[in-house]
Amino acid sequence: MKIAMIGSLILSIFHSILFWDKDWGISILLFTVAGIFFLIYILDKLGKIQNKKPMILAAPIILLSSTYFIFNNQLFNTLNILVIFVLSAIMIIFMMKENSNVTFILTKIFNIIVGPIEFFGDSLKMIKETIWESKKEDEKENGKQLKKIGKALLIVIPLVLIVLALLMSADQIFANMFRGIDDFFKMTFSSDFLFSAFFRIGIILVLTLYFISFFYNLTSKESSYNTLEDTKRKREIKIEGLTVNIILTVLNIIYAIFCFIQISYLFTKMTLPEGFTYAEYARQGFFELMIVTFINFAIILISNLNKAQLKQTEVKYTKVMNLLLAVFTIILVFSSFYRMHLYETEFGYTVLRLLVYFILGTELIMMIPTILYIINGKVNLVKAYLAIGVSVYLVINFVNLDHIIAKENIDRYFETGKIDFYYLTKDTGTDAVNQIVRLLENPDVQKVGTYEDITNQVKGYLLGIRNELTLKDASWQEFNISKMQAIQALENLDLSVIYDYNYNYNNDYYNNYNSNSISGYNTNDSSSNR
Repeated sequence: MKIAMIGSLILSIFHSILFWDKDWGISILLFTVAGIFFLIYILDKLGKIQNKKPMILAAPIILLSSTYFIFNNQLFNTLNILVIFVLSAIMIIFMMKENSNVTFILTKIFNIIVGPIEFFGDSLKMIKETIWESKKEDEKENGKQLKKIGKALLIVIPLVLIVLALLMSADQIFANMFRGIDDFFKMTFSSDFLFSAFFRIGIILVLTLYFISFFYNLTSKESSYNTLEDTKRKREIKIEGLTVNIILTVLNIIYAIFCFIQISYLFTKMTLPEGFTYAEYARQGFFELMIVTFINFAIILISNLNKAQLKQTEVKYTKVMNLLLAVFTIILVFSSFYRMHLYETEFGYTVLRLLVYFILGTELIMMIPTILYIINGKVNLVKAYLAIGVSVYLVINFVNLDHIIAKENIDRYFETGKIDFYYLTKDTGTDAVNQIVRLLENPDVQKVGTYEDITNQVKGYLLGIRNELTLKDASWQEFNISKMQAIQALENLDLSVIYDYNYNYNNDYYNNYNSNSISGYNTNDSSSNR
């Protein structure tokens, strides 16, 4: 465990160098790569890795960490930290023990995070013993010599400081030569510096302690992590075959009627009830339909996990009903997808609306292993769903949602004169800057709406971003490609405005600005969160 202790200290110092008083950027990628390889190395050194295949999860973990220096999406900057932790925990669990039971995995993930706390005492004891042993060895070999050096330093240091102070007061040229030393001591012994250094060292020590305890938790035979029982055999689902088949039959009849209505009104453009537009009809229920599809997934899985003694005819009937349920679920997904498309065409693009597309697409892909599971029951759904979920999540991260949203909404503005500029500036970051600049560069904008008004608002917003990015002296740890590209795009633009307009892109407020003043601003959509 000594190598784990030394590595934990190095990793904690590296963490301090990368993140202390710094914004996130390339630092996340560097720390994640170092942490993952250190974790795998230590577990392998301690002989705890039983299966090396789960190491493939290191690839999506590192890819997600790279988004912090490629993009600048506030939603994923927050969410990806949690996802990286969870994927790392799953990788550890699968490397140390092959188990696909969901309850078991969730319990282990929780324990990986909080379990190290019980080993803080052992970690402190190990650190103390290691330091004490090294001290005893040094004392035997160099004890007398160290004492002599210490005494000499106690005499020399104060004497040198006094002499330097007197000589600097006596000669200005000499004082200028040592001005840097004087400034260094003033800074070093200032209250701000001492407090900052004390707090920083404290964080390094706490992280070191946590990392050592983390490995104790994974490797100790007595730890709660290694004594958790496998919950796989504890509970079995037992439902009478007749009950299952009646539920599936009734649901399929209801879905058949519902799907007929969807095909009739949405896909064949039949006349809608009076007072309905297609956008309003589409808006009614796409989230509800999405929830229904999740319920259908659960019903399919539960009915296939049923361990009750069933007749062969009952088993075949259940499979047929589940396959029908899968088909109806696919139709419901397409219905939700089309409803969202109609609604989005009318009211514009938002992050949530694009995420709905990805969720629906994920459901469709997940239906493939689900159908195979219904047919033969040999598919490992946990691993299949995990692989699909991680893959889709990576795609979402790398398609640059803010860029797409800005592009599509600005294209829509050129065609219809409608734009929610407040949403663009509030909910998108520097990833959207290159598209928002089009509002100034494209001559078509002059033909739509009140050109002078939108121009000044765009310039004010972009000026705020440029000031935020250029006035701060960013360190190499904070390097971010999206921010760099935004600076380049705004560098030579004339952003002078007619009226006083000040916007901070890191905050959700405007000064001297009324969002409803924008030409074509759509206030008919009362459900802005959709």
